[in-house]
Amino acid sequence: MTLGELITMGESYSSYAPMVSAVAFRADAQAGTTISPGDVEVSATVQMEFAF
Repeated sequence: MTLGELITMGESYSSYAPMVSAVAFRADAQAGTTISPGDVEVSATVQMEFAF
């Protein structure tokens, strides 16, 4: 099958990162920039409609 011209395309995404308390955030800001290990979840959906 050969696809024709792209007619429409849409995308949506979401992400999740654990919440950090405001007190901990302020303390970290005074100490400089740090990178903390942890989980980040990202989800994406792409929808495309092609002509035949």
